[in-house]
Amino acid sequence: MQILEQSPTDLTFVQNPYPFYESALRLQQPVFWRDYNMASFFNHQSVMSLLKDRRFGRECPKDLAQPTPRHLAPFYKL
Repeated sequence: MQILEQSPTDLTFVQNPYPFYESALRLQQPVFWRDYNMASFFNHQSVMSLLKDRRFGRECPKDLAQPTPRHLAPFYKL
C-alpha cells in the first residue's frame, strides 16, 4: 500500500485540494494517508464497494439500537 502525506490543515490544500485528490485517484488503489493514520480510498468502485459491504456496517450495536422508524424500514432491508 502506497503512503501519502498531505496535511489536511495546510492552507494550500484547504484552498485547493483537487490536485492532491487527482494524484491520489490516479493511483487506482487504496493508500495509507499518514496524516489521518488510516487507509483511504479515492476511486468510485472502491468507495461504492465499501459502502455496500455489510461487514463495515451501518447499524448501531444491538444493545444501543432503537426501533426502526416505519418510513426507514425499506432502507434497512437492503
